[in-house]
Amino acid sequence: MYPVLLEVQGFQIPTYGFVYLVGFVIGLWMVGPIAREEGFCPHRIRRLGIECIIVARIGSVFIAALVSRTGTSIGQLARYTGAFSWALLVGMLFVWVYTRYHRLPHYKVLDCFSLPLVLGQAIGRIGCVTAGCCYGTVTTSSVGVTFRNPLSHKISGVPLNVKLHPVQLYECGAAIITFAFLSWLNKRYKGHWRDGQRFSVMLGAVSVSRLLLDVFRYDHGRTLLWGVMSLPQLVAFALLMLSIVLWCSIQKRYAGALRLKSEWQADQAIGWPDHE
Repeated sequence: MYPVLLEVQGFQIPTYGFVYLVGFVIGLWMVGPIAREEGFCPHRIRRLGIECIIVARIGSVFIAALVSRTGTSIGQLARYTGAFSWALLVGMLFVWVYTRYHRLPHYKVLDCFSLPLVLGQAIGRIGCVTAGCCYGTVTTSSVGVTFRNPLSHKISGVPLNVKLHPVQLYECGAAIITFAFLSWLNKRYKGHWRDGQRFSVMLGAVSVSRLLLDVFRYDHGRTLLWGVMSLPQLVAFALLMLSIVLWCSIQKRYAGALRLKSEWQADQAIGWPDHE
């Protein structure tokens, strides 16, 4: 493909980095109006997004280095051991710490990042195609892609002149579908969402797509656990369970709040004094 977007007097601008930056900027731009609608200062939430991206990226690479048993470099570890899933986990933890420290509503802040995160993932996967990283398994399908640029092989180790599953485009398409679905849900049920539900739906959808599409990823240095699933799939399964637990806890908390409200209204209706 095209791993280098532009080269001027020996200075190269990698296509992947440029596309990643575009996705990052678009995501930050999207966060502003969403944060304002949720009652936050847009600049504050955007600043949190920048800090979260930096921490999540660094954290995901270090976690990947710890769990990997291969002798690959840090750059390869970030590509081949489910860095997006690790980054999502680290980012969620960072937002939790940040909101606790600044006394912000944790779930509502997470909701602000749901749509921008999915769109950024879709754009980022286009960058993966241009660089040749996160490549798929060998296929004879008509949808297969062939990499011929030696620089792509040098960067990611992608096989040259072999037809591979364009798993990066599969994941890009899945992210676009998830983005469209979440956008429709936001409009359809606007005003009826509880804090955190939009993020839990996004988390579940992203996890399911990773579970299903990872079978097309080339298992470069990754171990199949129990001969069934790869480590990224295991992390995706854990995130899926987390999204279900998150949804159920939100529903339970909301039901409890409704019950207390009903009891208070009943007390007021019969003229009982307020409980101290």
